[in-house]
Amino acid sequence: MKPRIWLSFDGRPWQELADDDNGTIAVSRIAARTRLRPDSLTVGDDSLGIFEGITIQDIRSVLGPTAGTARECAVPVDGDALQPGPADSKDRSGELIKPMLLPQLQHLPRNEFDLARILFPEPPGKLAVSRNIYRWLLLSEADVAEKYLLGADDSVVTGHLTASLTRRFRDARSEMHVSMFVGNIFHDIFWLMEVYSGLQFQYELLFNCNEVTGDSLSGSTRERSRPDTLITASGCTFLVGEDKLSSLTAALEDLRTKIRPLSSMFYGDLACILGYVAAGTNFQWVCIDKSGDIKKAGNCLSLSSTVGRSQFLLSVGYAYQLIMKMALSVPFVLGRRAMFTRENQGDREIAFYPGFVRKSIKNFQRFCDAWGTNIDLILRAYELGETCRFLPRICLIGDTAIHHNSYRVDIRPIGYSPVLGTEQDTRMLAQNVCEALSVLHEAGLVHRDIRLQNILQVSKEQFMLIDLETVAASPFRVPPGFKWFKEWSDATLEGAVYTPLSDMYQLGILLERRMRWESPGAKDFIRRLKTKQCSAAMALDDPWISNPTS
Repeated sequence: MKPRIWLSFDGRPWQELADDDNGTIAVSRIAARTRLRPDSLTVGDDSLGIFEGITIQDIRSVLGPTAGTARECAVPVDGDALQPGPADSKDRSGELIKPMLLPQLQHLPRNEFDLARILFPEPPGKLAVSRNIYRWLLLSEADVAEKYLLGADDSVVTGHLTASLTRRFRDARSEMHVSMFVGNIFHDIFWLMEVYSGLQFQYELLFNCNEVTGDSLSGSTRERSRPDTLITASGCTFLVGEDKLSSLTAALEDLRTKIRPLSSMFYGDLACILGYVAAGTNFQWVCIDKSGDIKKAGNCLSLSSTVGRSQFLLSVGYAYQLIMKMALSVPFVLGRRAMFTRENQGDREIAFYPGFVRKSIKNFQRFCDAWGTNIDLILRAYELGETCRFLPRICLIGDTAIHHNSYRVDIRPIGYSPVLGTEQDTRMLAQNVCEALSVLHEAGLVHRDIRLQNILQVSKEQFMLIDLETVAASPFRVPPGFKWFKEWSDATLEGAVYTPLSDMYQLGILLERRMRWESPGAKDFIRRLKTKQCSAAMALDDPWISNPTS
Protein backbone atom coordinates (compact mmCIF):
# COMPACT_ATOMS: atom_id res chain seq x y z
CA MET A 1 0.00 0.00 0.00
CA LYS A 2 1.43 3.39 -1.00
CA PRO A 3 1.98 5.95 1.76
CA ARG A 4 -0.69 8.52 2.56
CA ILE A 5 -0.98 11.59 4.77
CA TRP A 6 -3.84 13.61 6.22
CA LEU A 7 -3.69 17.29 5.22
CA SER A 8 -6.12 20.11 5.97
CA PHE A 9 -6.94 23.53 4.57
CA ASP A 10 -9.28 26.07 6.10
CA GLY A 11 -10.31 23.48 8.69
CA ARG A 12 -11.24 20.81 6.11
CA PRO A 13 -9.13 17.61 6.29
CA TRP A 14 -8.53 15.21 3.42
CA GLN A 15 -6.36 12.17 2.88
CA GLU A 16 -3.67 12.75 0.27
CA LEU A 17 -2.42 9.60 -1.45
CA ALA A 18 1.18 9.35 -2.61
CA ASP A 19 1.82 9.04 -6.35
CA ASP A 20 4.43 6.29 -6.05
CA ASP A 21 6.00 3.76 -3.69
CA ASN A 22 8.54 6.37 -2.57
CA GLY A 23 5.76 8.43 -1.01
CA THR A 24 6.03 11.34 -3.46
CA ILE A 25 3.00 13.63 -3.28
CA ALA A 26 1.66 15.82 -6.10
CA VAL A 27 2.08 19.42 -5.00
CA SER A 28 0.16 20.61 -8.07
CA ARG A 29 -2.84 18.55 -6.96
CA ILE A 30 -2.69 20.09 -3.48
CA ALA A 31 -2.48 23.55 -5.05
CA ALA A 32 -5.54 22.87 -7.20
CA ARG A 33 -7.51 21.67 -4.18
CA THR A 34 -6.59 24.68 -2.00
CA ARG A 35 -6.50 27.37 -4.72
CA LEU A 36 -3.03 28.37 -3.53
CA ARG A 37 -0.01 29.15 -5.70
CA PRO A 38 2.07 25.94 -6.02
CA ASP A 39 5.35 27.81 -5.44
CA SER A 40 4.04 29.25 -2.14
CA LEU A 41 2.74 26.08 -0.48
CA THR A 42 3.78 25.31 3.09
CA VAL A 43 2.70 22.65 5.58
CA GLY A 44 2.65 22.54 9.37
CA ASP A 45 2.68 25.27 11.97
CA ASP A 46 6.35 25.96 11.19
CA SER A 47 5.50 26.71 7.53
CA LEU A 48 7.66 24.01 5.97
CA GLY A 49 7.93 24.77 2.25
CA ILE A 50 6.93 21.88 -0.06
CA PHE A 51 7.77 21.32 -3.71
CA GLU A 52 7.29 18.80 -6.50
CA GLY A 53 9.17 15.62 -5.60
CA ILE A 54 8.79 15.96 -1.82
CA THR A 55 7.81 12.77 -0.02
CA ILE A 56 5.59 12.09 2.96
CA GLN A 57 8.66 10.83 4.80
CA ASP A 58 10.39 14.18 4.14
CA ILE A 59 7.47 15.98 5.79
CA ARG A 60 7.41 13.67 8.80
CA SER A 61 11.15 13.88 9.27
CA VAL A 62 10.65 17.57 10.08
CA LEU A 63 7.16 17.69 11.59
CA GLY A 64 7.38 14.42 13.53
CA PRO A 65 6.61 10.75 12.84
CA THR A 66 2.89 11.05 13.67
CA ALA A 67 2.21 14.12 11.51
CA GLY A 68 -0.80 13.45 9.32
CA THR A 69 -1.19 9.80 10.38
CA ALA A 70 -4.87 10.36 11.24
CA ARG A 71 -7.63 12.89 10.59
CA GLU A 72 -7.20 14.23 14.13
CA CYS A 73 -3.57 15.21 13.45
CA ALA A 74 -3.98 16.44 9.87
CA VAL A 75 -1.14 18.70 8.73
CA PRO A 76 -2.38 22.21 7.85
CA VAL A 77 -1.56 23.58 4.39
CA ASP A 78 -1.03 27.30 3.76
CA GLY A 79 0.25 29.59 1.03
CA ASP A 80 -0.59 32.55 -1.18
CA ALA A 81 -3.98 32.63 -2.88
CA LEU A 82 -4.16 32.55 -6.66
CA GLN A 83 -5.03 35.95 -8.06
CA PRO A 84 -8.43 35.93 -9.78
CA GLY A 85 -8.64 36.89 -13.41
CA PRO A 86 -10.58 39.97 -14.58
CA ALA A 87 -13.76 37.90 -15.14
CA ASP A 88 -13.34 35.97 -11.91
CA SER A 89 -13.53 38.45 -9.05
CA LYS A 90 -15.63 35.91 -7.13
CA ASP A 91 -15.31 32.14 -6.96
CA ARG A 92 -18.40 30.70 -8.68
CA SER A 93 -17.84 27.09 -7.64
CA GLY A 94 -21.29 26.76 -6.06
CA GLU A 95 -22.88 27.83 -9.34
CA LEU A 96 -20.55 25.83 -11.58
CA ILE A 97 -21.18 22.53 -9.82
CA LYS A 98 -24.95 22.76 -10.39
CA PRO A 99 -24.78 21.16 -13.89
CA MET A 100 -23.43 18.03 -12.12
CA LEU A 101 -26.48 17.71 -9.87
CA LEU A 102 -29.25 15.21 -10.51
CA PRO A 103 -32.90 16.17 -10.45
CA GLN A 104 -34.44 15.15 -7.13
CA LEU A 105 -34.38 11.37 -6.87
CA GLN A 106 -37.94 10.11 -6.52
CA HIS A 107 -37.02 6.45 -6.16
CA LEU A 108 -33.92 4.51 -5.19
CA PRO A 109 -32.70 1.93 -7.74
CA ARG A 110 -34.25 -1.54 -7.64
CA ASN A 111 -31.89 -3.20 -10.13
CA GLU A 112 -28.96 -2.64 -12.46
CA PHE A 113 -31.12 -0.87 -15.07
CA ASP A 114 -32.40 1.69 -12.55
CA LEU A 115 -28.83 2.25 -11.35
CA ALA A 116 -27.55 2.79 -14.89
CA ARG A 117 -30.27 5.40 -15.55
CA ILE A 118 -29.14 7.33 -12.47
CA LEU A 119 -25.40 7.13 -13.21
CA PHE A 120 -25.79 7.86 -16.94
CA PRO A 121 -28.80 10.17 -17.34
CA GLU A 122 -29.87 11.56 -20.72
CA PRO A 123 -29.16 14.30 -21.36
CA PRO A 124 -26.05 14.12 -19.16
CA GLY A 125 -24.85 16.80 -16.81
CA LYS A 126 -21.86 18.95 -17.68
CA LEU A 127 -18.39 19.44 -16.24
CA ALA A 128 -17.14 23.00 -15.80
CA VAL A 129 -13.58 23.11 -17.15
CA SER A 130 -11.20 25.92 -17.98
CA ARG A 131 -11.98 27.91 -21.11
CA ASN A 132 -8.65 26.97 -22.67
CA ILE A 133 -9.26 23.23 -22.30
CA TYR A 134 -12.84 23.64 -23.53
CA ARG A 135 -11.71 25.53 -26.66
CA TRP A 136 -9.01 22.95 -27.35
CA LEU A 137 -11.47 20.06 -27.05
CA LEU A 138 -13.99 21.87 -29.27
CA LEU A 139 -11.35 21.67 -32.00
CA SER A 140 -10.15 18.12 -31.32
CA GLU A 141 -13.24 16.35 -29.89
CA ALA A 142 -16.19 18.64 -30.54
CA ASP A 143 -18.87 16.02 -29.88
CA VAL A 144 -17.45 15.28 -26.39
CA ALA A 145 -16.99 18.94 -25.52
CA GLU A 146 -20.49 19.91 -26.57
CA LYS A 147 -22.20 17.01 -24.78
CA TYR A 148 -20.29 16.78 -21.50
CA LEU A 149 -18.36 20.04 -20.92
CA LEU A 150 -18.79 23.77 -20.47
CA GLY A 151 -16.09 26.42 -20.47
CA ALA A 152 -16.00 28.46 -17.30
CA ASP A 153 -14.02 31.08 -15.43
CA ASP A 154 -11.31 30.05 -13.01
CA SER A 155 -12.65 28.56 -9.75
CA VAL A 156 -11.93 25.73 -7.37
CA VAL A 157 -14.43 23.52 -9.20
CA THR A 158 -13.03 24.25 -12.66
CA GLY A 159 -9.49 23.74 -11.39
CA HIS A 160 -10.27 20.31 -9.97
CA LEU A 161 -12.42 19.14 -12.86
CA THR A 162 -9.90 20.33 -15.45
CA ALA A 163 -7.07 18.56 -13.62
CA SER A 164 -9.11 15.34 -13.35
CA LEU A 165 -10.26 15.42 -16.98
CA THR A 166 -6.77 16.03 -18.36
CA ARG A 167 -5.05 13.55 -16.07
CA ARG A 168 -3.77 11.00 -18.57
CA PHE A 169 -4.11 7.36 -17.67
CA ARG A 170 -2.83 5.01 -20.31
CA ASP A 171 -0.70 2.09 -19.18
CA ALA A 172 -1.13 0.94 -15.58
CA ARG A 173 2.10 -0.50 -14.22
CA SER A 174 0.53 -2.16 -11.19
CA GLU A 175 -2.78 -2.79 -9.47
CA MET A 176 -1.89 -0.01 -7.06
CA HIS A 177 -1.54 2.38 -10.00
CA VAL A 178 -5.16 1.61 -10.94
CA SER A 179 -6.30 2.07 -7.33
CA MET A 180 -4.49 5.40 -7.05
CA PHE A 181 -6.06 6.85 -10.19
CA VAL A 182 -9.59 5.72 -9.35
CA GLY A 183 -9.23 6.60 -5.67
CA ASN A 184 -8.04 10.14 -6.38
CA ILE A 185 -11.03 10.78 -8.65
CA PHE A 186 -13.49 9.53 -6.03
CA HIS A 187 -11.76 11.61 -3.37
CA ASP A 188 -11.76 14.83 -5.43
CA ILE A 189 -15.32 14.59 -6.75
CA PHE A 190 -16.77 13.69 -3.33
CA TRP A 191 -14.90 16.61 -1.79
CA LEU A 192 -16.22 19.04 -4.42
CA MET A 193 -19.78 17.78 -3.92
CA GLU A 194 -19.50 18.02 -0.14
CA VAL A 195 -18.13 21.57 -0.17
CA TYR A 196 -19.96 23.25 -3.04
CA SER A 197 -23.17 21.36 -3.88
CA GLY A 198 -25.05 22.12 -0.69
CA LEU A 199 -25.61 18.36 -0.27
CA GLN A 200 -23.80 17.19 2.83
CA PHE A 201 -23.80 14.01 4.89
CA GLN A 202 -21.33 12.10 7.04
CA TYR A 203 -19.44 9.53 4.99
CA GLU A 204 -16.06 7.84 4.93
CA LEU A 205 -13.96 6.80 1.95
CA LEU A 206 -11.55 3.93 2.50
CA PHE A 207 -9.10 3.03 -0.25
CA ASN A 208 -6.68 0.15 -0.85
CA CYS A 209 -8.32 -1.98 1.86
CA ASN A 210 -7.16 -5.39 0.66
CA GLU A 211 -4.71 -7.52 2.56
CA VAL A 212 -2.04 -8.79 0.16
CA THR A 213 -0.56 -12.23 0.69
CA GLY A 214 3.13 -12.26 1.43
CA ASP A 215 3.72 -15.48 -0.48
CA SER A 216 2.42 -14.33 -3.84
CA LEU A 217 4.51 -12.58 -6.47
CA SER A 218 1.31 -11.50 -8.22
CA GLY A 219 0.03 -9.69 -5.15
CA SER A 220 -3.11 -11.79 -4.99
CA THR A 221 -5.44 -11.17 -2.09
CA ARG A 222 -6.56 -13.58 0.58
CA GLU A 223 -9.91 -15.24 0.08
CA ARG A 224 -12.64 -13.29 1.87
CA SER A 225 -10.41 -10.23 2.35
CA ARG A 226 -11.86 -6.77 1.96
CA PRO A 227 -12.50 -4.99 -1.35
CA ASP A 228 -10.07 -2.27 -2.42
CA THR A 229 -12.52 0.61 -2.00
CA LEU A 230 -15.31 1.22 0.52
CA ILE A 231 -17.69 4.12 0.99
CA THR A 232 -19.62 3.99 4.25
CA ALA A 233 -22.27 6.15 5.91
CA SER A 234 -24.87 5.67 8.67
CA GLY A 235 -23.05 2.50 9.78
CA CYS A 236 -23.59 0.85 6.38
CA THR A 237 -21.35 0.18 3.39
CA PHE A 238 -22.93 1.63 0.24
CA LEU A 239 -20.13 1.17 -2.29
CA VAL A 240 -17.46 -1.48 -2.74
CA GLY A 241 -14.85 -1.54 -5.47
CA GLU A 242 -12.23 -3.95 -6.72
CA ASP A 243 -9.12 -2.99 -8.72
CA LYS A 244 -6.95 -5.21 -10.90
CA LEU A 245 -3.99 -4.60 -13.17
CA SER A 246 -5.49 -5.84 -16.43
CA SER A 247 -8.59 -8.05 -16.18
CA LEU A 248 -12.09 -6.74 -15.47
CA THR A 249 -13.29 -10.34 -15.36
CA ALA A 250 -10.78 -11.17 -12.64
CA ALA A 251 -11.83 -8.06 -10.68
CA LEU A 252 -15.49 -9.04 -10.97
CA GLU A 253 -14.83 -12.61 -9.85
CA ASP A 254 -12.72 -11.38 -6.94
CA LEU A 255 -15.51 -9.04 -5.85
CA ARG A 256 -18.04 -11.89 -6.02
CA THR A 257 -15.98 -13.94 -3.54
CA LYS A 258 -16.24 -11.12 -1.00
CA ILE A 259 -19.92 -10.23 -1.19
CA ARG A 260 -22.70 -12.04 0.64
CA PRO A 261 -26.43 -11.24 0.96
CA LEU A 262 -27.18 -7.83 2.47
CA SER A 263 -28.86 -7.87 5.88
CA SER A 264 -32.39 -6.43 5.91
CA MET A 265 -31.75 -5.60 9.55
CA PHE A 266 -29.06 -3.16 8.35
CA TYR A 267 -30.34 -2.06 4.93
CA GLY A 268 -34.10 -2.11 5.45
CA ASP A 269 -36.00 -1.89 2.15
CA LEU A 270 -32.94 -0.82 0.15
CA ALA A 271 -32.85 -3.14 -2.87
CA CYS A 272 -29.19 -2.73 -3.86
CA ILE A 273 -25.93 -0.90 -3.28
CA LEU A 274 -23.25 0.34 -5.66
CA GLY A 275 -20.06 -1.34 -6.71
CA TYR A 276 -17.39 -1.08 -9.36
CA VAL A 277 -14.58 -3.04 -10.92
CA ALA A 278 -11.56 -1.40 -12.54
CA ALA A 279 -8.70 -2.94 -14.50
CA GLY A 280 -6.05 -1.16 -16.52
CA THR A 281 -7.81 1.80 -18.11
CA ASN A 282 -11.29 0.26 -17.92
CA PHE A 283 -13.96 1.02 -15.32
CA GLN A 284 -17.33 -0.71 -14.87
CA TRP A 285 -20.13 0.21 -12.45
CA VAL A 286 -21.99 -2.75 -10.96
CA CYS A 287 -25.20 -3.24 -8.98
CA ILE A 288 -25.10 -5.46 -5.86
CA ASP A 289 -28.59 -6.59 -4.93
CA LYS A 290 -30.02 -7.84 -1.63
CA SER A 291 -29.10 -11.45 -2.44
CA GLY A 292 -25.47 -10.49 -3.04
CA ASP A 293 -25.77 -10.97 -6.81
CA ILE A 294 -23.56 -8.62 -8.86
CA LYS A 295 -24.62 -7.31 -12.28
CA LYS A 296 -23.09 -4.71 -14.59
CA ALA A 297 -24.78 -1.29 -14.61
CA GLY A 298 -24.23 0.65 -17.82
CA ASN A 299 -21.38 0.38 -20.28
CA CYS A 300 -17.70 -0.10 -19.55
CA LEU A 301 -15.83 3.23 -19.48
CA SER A 302 -12.41 3.71 -21.02
CA LEU A 303 -10.45 6.03 -18.73
CA SER A 304 -7.84 6.54 -21.45
CA SER A 305 -10.36 8.52 -23.53
CA THR A 306 -11.80 11.97 -22.94
CA VAL A 307 -15.37 10.75 -23.30
CA GLY A 308 -14.76 7.88 -20.84
CA ARG A 309 -13.19 10.20 -18.26
CA SER A 310 -16.03 12.72 -18.69
CA GLN A 311 -18.65 10.03 -18.08
CA PHE A 312 -16.63 8.69 -15.15
CA LEU A 313 -16.35 12.08 -13.42
CA LEU A 314 -20.05 12.80 -13.84
CA SER A 315 -21.08 9.33 -12.66
CA VAL A 316 -18.95 9.64 -9.50
CA GLY A 317 -20.78 12.90 -8.73
CA TYR A 318 -24.11 11.14 -9.24
CA ALA A 319 -22.91 8.29 -7.00
CA TYR A 320 -22.28 10.82 -4.21
CA GLN A 321 -25.87 12.07 -4.46
CA LEU A 322 -27.28 8.54 -4.62
CA ILE A 323 -25.30 7.33 -1.61
CA MET A 324 -26.50 10.32 0.39
CA LYS A 325 -30.10 9.37 -0.46
CA MET A 326 -29.42 5.74 0.48
CA ALA A 327 -27.81 6.72 3.79
CA LEU A 328 -30.91 8.70 4.71
CA SER A 329 -33.22 5.80 3.79
CA VAL A 330 -31.79 2.97 5.91
CA PRO A 331 -33.37 2.29 9.32
CA PHE A 332 -31.66 3.63 12.42
CA VAL A 333 -29.78 0.80 14.11
CA LEU A 334 -27.78 1.57 17.25
CA GLY A 335 -24.28 0.13 17.14
CA ARG A 336 -24.46 -0.93 13.49
CA ARG A 337 -21.04 -1.50 11.87
CA ALA A 338 -20.46 -1.13 8.14
CA MET A 339 -19.38 -4.34 6.42
CA PHE A 340 -15.68 -4.66 5.60
CA THR A 341 -14.75 -2.02 8.19
CA ARG A 342 -12.55 -2.66 11.24
CA GLU A 343 -12.11 -1.34 14.72
CA ASN A 344 -9.59 -1.89 17.47
CA GLN A 345 -10.83 -2.83 20.93
CA GLY A 346 -7.78 -2.78 23.13
CA ASP A 347 -5.78 -5.91 22.43
CA ARG A 348 -8.38 -7.14 19.93
CA GLU A 349 -9.22 -6.20 16.34
CA ILE A 350 -12.75 -6.72 15.06
CA ALA A 351 -13.41 -6.91 11.30
CA PHE A 352 -17.00 -6.82 10.06
CA TYR A 353 -17.84 -8.93 7.01
CA PRO A 354 -21.16 -9.76 5.33
CA GLY A 355 -22.77 -12.27 7.67
CA PHE A 356 -19.88 -12.79 10.10
CA VAL A 357 -17.32 -11.05 12.28
CA ARG A 358 -13.60 -11.81 12.41
CA LYS A 359 -11.93 -11.33 15.77
CA SER A 360 -8.12 -11.24 15.96
CA ILE A 361 -5.70 -11.08 18.89
CA LYS A 362 -2.04 -10.66 17.97
CA ASN A 363 -0.17 -11.62 21.16
CA PHE A 364 -2.58 -14.36 22.19
CA GLN A 365 -0.45 -16.01 24.87
CA ARG A 366 0.01 -12.70 26.64
CA PHE A 367 -3.74 -12.14 26.41
CA CYS A 368 -4.42 -15.56 27.96
CA ASP A 369 -1.90 -15.03 30.72
CA ALA A 370 -3.34 -11.60 31.54
CA TRP A 371 -6.97 -12.73 31.66
CA GLY A 372 -6.64 -16.26 33.02
CA THR A 373 -8.00 -18.19 30.05
CA ASN A 374 -6.76 -20.49 27.27
CA ILE A 375 -7.67 -21.61 23.75
CA ASP A 376 -9.35 -24.85 24.89
CA LEU A 377 -11.78 -23.00 27.15
CA ILE A 378 -12.56 -20.41 24.47
CA LEU A 379 -13.22 -22.99 21.76
CA ARG A 380 -15.36 -25.02 24.17
CA ALA A 381 -17.50 -21.92 24.76
CA TYR A 382 -17.90 -21.31 21.02
CA GLU A 383 -18.85 -24.96 20.45
CA LEU A 384 -21.76 -24.42 22.83
CA GLY A 385 -23.09 -21.88 20.35
CA GLU A 386 -23.88 -24.73 17.97
CA THR A 387 -26.76 -25.78 20.21
CA CYS A 388 -27.53 -22.53 22.06
CA ARG A 389 -28.79 -19.70 19.86
CA PHE A 390 -28.01 -17.14 22.55
CA LEU A 391 -24.25 -17.70 22.12
CA PRO A 392 -22.19 -16.96 18.98
CA ARG A 393 -20.84 -19.84 16.95
CA ILE A 394 -17.81 -20.38 14.76
CA CYS A 395 -18.33 -20.00 11.02
CA LEU A 396 -17.31 -22.60 8.52
CA ILE A 397 -15.99 -19.67 6.47
CA GLY A 398 -12.27 -19.24 7.00
CA ASP A 399 -10.69 -21.05 9.91
CA THR A 400 -9.94 -20.81 13.60
CA ALA A 401 -6.25 -20.93 14.35
CA ILE A 402 -3.37 -19.85 16.50
CA HIS A 403 -0.55 -19.12 14.12
CA HIS A 404 2.71 -17.58 15.31
CA ASN A 405 0.99 -16.65 18.59
CA SER A 406 -1.87 -14.88 16.77
CA TYR A 407 -5.48 -15.88 17.34
CA ARG A 408 -8.27 -15.52 14.78
CA VAL A 409 -11.86 -16.70 14.86
CA ASP A 410 -14.74 -16.06 12.44
CA ILE A 411 -18.05 -15.95 14.30
CA ARG A 412 -21.71 -15.34 13.54
CA PRO A 413 -24.44 -14.19 13.59
CA ILE A 414 -23.99 -10.43 13.45
CA GLY A 415 -26.14 -8.05 15.45
CA TYR A 416 -26.38 -4.55 16.84
CA SER A 417 -26.51 -2.76 20.17
CA PRO A 418 -29.58 -3.69 22.24
CA VAL A 419 -32.56 -1.37 22.04
CA LEU A 420 -34.48 -1.58 25.32
CA GLY A 421 -37.59 0.50 24.70
CA THR A 422 -39.99 -1.42 26.93
CA GLU A 423 -39.94 -3.67 29.97
CA GLN A 424 -40.66 -6.60 27.66
CA ASP A 425 -37.44 -5.82 25.71
CA THR A 426 -35.47 -5.90 28.97
CA ARG A 427 -37.22 -9.09 30.06
CA MET A 428 -36.30 -10.77 26.75
CA LEU A 429 -32.66 -9.69 27.11
CA ALA A 430 -32.51 -11.04 30.67
CA GLN A 431 -34.09 -14.35 29.63
CA ASN A 432 -31.73 -14.84 26.68
CA VAL A 433 -28.62 -13.98 28.72
CA CYS A 434 -29.74 -16.39 31.48
CA GLU A 435 -30.16 -19.11 28.84
CA ALA A 436 -26.61 -18.45 27.60
CA LEU A 437 -25.17 -18.40 31.13
CA SER A 438 -27.02 -21.58 32.06
CA VAL A 439 -25.30 -23.38 29.15
CA LEU A 440 -21.88 -21.93 29.99
CA HIS A 441 -22.19 -22.73 33.70
CA GLU A 442 -23.33 -26.28 33.04
CA ALA A 443 -20.20 -26.73 30.90
CA GLY A 444 -17.99 -25.59 33.80
CA LEU A 445 -17.33 -22.07 32.46
CA VAL A 446 -17.91 -18.54 33.70
CA HIS A 447 -18.14 -15.54 31.36
CA ARG A 448 -16.77 -12.89 33.77
CA ASP A 449 -17.62 -9.79 31.71
CA ILE A 450 -21.41 -9.37 31.74
CA ARG A 451 -22.18 -5.87 30.51
CA LEU A 452 -24.38 -4.33 27.83
CA GLN A 453 -21.45 -3.90 25.42
CA ASN A 454 -21.10 -7.70 25.36
CA ILE A 455 -24.73 -8.33 24.44
CA LEU A 456 -25.95 -8.08 20.85
CA GLN A 457 -29.48 -7.85 19.58
CA VAL A 458 -29.85 -10.28 16.66
CA SER A 459 -33.55 -9.70 16.02
CA LYS A 460 -36.49 -8.03 17.73
CA GLU A 461 -36.83 -11.00 20.11
CA GLN A 462 -33.32 -12.45 20.28
CA PHE A 463 -30.27 -11.27 22.18
CA MET A 464 -26.86 -12.93 22.27
CA LEU A 465 -24.05 -12.95 24.86
CA ILE A 466 -20.74 -12.39 23.06
CA ASP A 467 -17.02 -11.89 23.74
CA LEU A 468 -16.37 -15.49 24.73
CA GLU A 469 -12.63 -14.81 24.86
CA THR A 470 -13.22 -13.79 28.48
CA VAL A 471 -14.40 -17.23 29.68
CA ALA A 472 -12.55 -19.10 32.41
CA ALA A 473 -12.89 -22.43 34.20
CA SER A 474 -15.39 -22.28 37.05
CA PRO A 475 -14.73 -21.39 39.79
CA PHE A 476 -12.07 -18.84 38.84
CA ARG A 477 -9.68 -18.09 41.69
CA VAL A 478 -8.41 -14.54 41.21
CA PRO A 479 -4.59 -14.57 41.44
CA PRO A 480 -2.67 -11.78 43.18
CA GLY A 481 -2.11 -8.81 40.87
CA PHE A 482 -4.93 -9.83 38.49
CA LYS A 483 -6.41 -6.85 36.62
CA TRP A 484 -10.13 -6.79 37.32
CA PHE A 485 -12.65 -6.59 34.51
CA LYS A 486 -14.24 -3.17 34.05
CA GLU A 487 -17.54 -3.84 35.86
CA TRP A 488 -16.14 -5.86 38.78
CA SER A 489 -16.49 -4.68 42.38
CA ASP A 490 -15.81 -6.25 45.76
CA ALA A 491 -19.38 -7.55 45.77
CA THR A 492 -18.82 -9.36 42.47
CA LEU A 493 -16.45 -11.90 44.00
CA GLU A 494 -16.98 -14.41 46.76
CA GLY A 495 -13.79 -13.87 48.67
CA ALA A 496 -11.15 -14.05 45.94
CA VAL A 497 -13.21 -16.36 43.76
CA TYR A 498 -15.37 -15.63 40.72
CA THR A 499 -18.25 -18.14 40.55
CA PRO A 500 -21.34 -18.61 38.38
CA LEU A 501 -23.22 -16.50 40.93
CA SER A 502 -20.76 -13.70 40.17
CA ASP A 503 -22.00 -13.74 36.55
CA MET A 504 -25.57 -13.50 37.88
CA TYR A 505 -24.60 -10.59 40.13
CA GLN A 506 -23.15 -8.72 37.16
CA LEU A 507 -26.37 -9.32 35.22
CA GLY A 508 -28.32 -7.87 38.16
CA ILE A 509 -26.17 -4.73 38.16
CA LEU A 510 -26.66 -4.36 34.39
CA LEU A 511 -30.45 -4.66 34.67
CA GLU A 512 -30.63 -2.29 37.62
CA ARG A 513 -28.80 0.41 35.65
CA ARG A 514 -30.96 -0.06 32.57
CA MET A 515 -34.36 -0.69 34.15
CA ARG A 516 -36.66 2.34 33.95
CA TRP A 517 -39.84 0.59 35.01
CA GLU A 518 -41.38 0.09 38.44
CA SER A 519 -42.60 -3.48 37.96
CA PRO A 520 -42.51 -5.34 41.33
CA GLY A 521 -41.54 -8.53 39.49
CA ALA A 522 -38.55 -6.87 37.88
CA LYS A 523 -37.41 -5.34 41.15
CA ASP A 524 -37.61 -8.67 42.94
CA PHE A 525 -35.75 -10.46 40.14
CA ILE A 526 -32.91 -7.94 40.24
CA ARG A 527 -32.77 -8.18 44.07
CA ARG A 528 -32.37 -11.99 43.84
CA LEU A 529 -29.55 -11.61 41.29
CA LYS A 530 -27.67 -9.02 43.34
CA THR A 531 -27.96 -11.05 46.54
CA LYS A 532 -26.79 -14.16 44.66
CA GLN A 533 -29.88 -16.17 45.55
CA CYS A 534 -30.40 -17.84 42.17
CA SER A 535 -28.35 -19.61 39.54
CA ALA A 536 -28.93 -19.09 35.83
CA ALA A 537 -31.15 -22.18 35.68
CA MET A 538 -33.18 -20.96 38.66
CA ALA A 539 -33.48 -17.49 37.13
CA LEU A 540 -35.23 -18.96 34.10
CA ASP A 541 -38.04 -20.15 36.41
CA ASP A 542 -38.45 -16.74 38.04
CA PRO A 543 -42.05 -15.42 37.55
CA TRP A 544 -40.81 -12.18 35.94
CA ILE A 545 -38.87 -14.18 33.32
CA SER A 546 -41.26 -17.06 32.76
CA ASN A 547 -44.55 -15.15 33.07
CA PRO A 548 -44.69 -11.90 31.04
CA THR A 549 -47.76 -10.70 32.97
CA SER A 550 -45.98 -10.67 36.34
